Amino acid sequence: MTRAARYWVVVPAAGIGARFASETPKQYTSLAGASVLEHALKPLFIHPKLHAVVIALAPNDEHFAKLEFTQHGTQLEQVEGGGSRTQSVLNGLQFLQGKAKQNDFVLVHDAARPCLQAAEIDDLLAASEDEAVGAILALPMNDTVKRVVGQQIVETVDRTALWRAVTPQMFRFGVLFDALTSALAANFETTDEASAVERLGLTVNIVEAKASNIKITRQEDVSIAESLLSLERG
Repeated sequence: MTRAARYWVVVPAAGIGARFASETPKQYTSLAGASVLEHALKPLFIHPKLHAVVIALAPNDEHFAKLEFTQHGTQLEQVEGGGSRTQSVLNGLQFLQGKAKQNDFVLVHDAARPCLQAAEIDDLLAASEDEAVGAILALPMNDTVKRVVGQQIVETVDRTALWRAVTPQMFRFGVLFDALTSALAANFETTDEASAVERLGLTVNIVEAKASNIKITRQEDVSIAESLLSLERG
């Protein structure tokens, strides 16, 4: 009897966050009583359908071992990250080879997104259950978008069909493995997993995220995330 598809998670956490302008990598910055990374992992640990979380760490990471997690039965595994996001995620997938089936799903979540809600995971899983490829969380573009050269506006872009990709992004294991392997072989730079999958000519669906699903990129984002987490706690 063929088992039902499992849901695995890979979290690339080997980056240094150059734009964050801090000696401490942004994923380890203190936020509302814990690190950004701990907040990012919490909803993944407590979700009942997620089988295991694989985190890709920098080879010289001195921070992760100091953290304490309540895993709620979800397995936590560590792998060495690479010099790029693509390589780190692929290292996580290589660890899962032999454990994950080709038809299983893999969710990739940013280590610097601390405000993910359980409802977003539910929506992503429900929308992708019967999909052959996968889907990503994203937000419609609400602001007016300008194309700029130097410091000058050269065009106002029609935002009607524009969305901002966030995470998790979820794909069948075999699809994602092939997409990232192909992207690396071709020196194709990706900032998210969907772009690598799209490169293969495959269609990726959109699931609307919560506006609170922000990414810590600059110092001021920490205060915004603290406010959002405070509201969530009521």
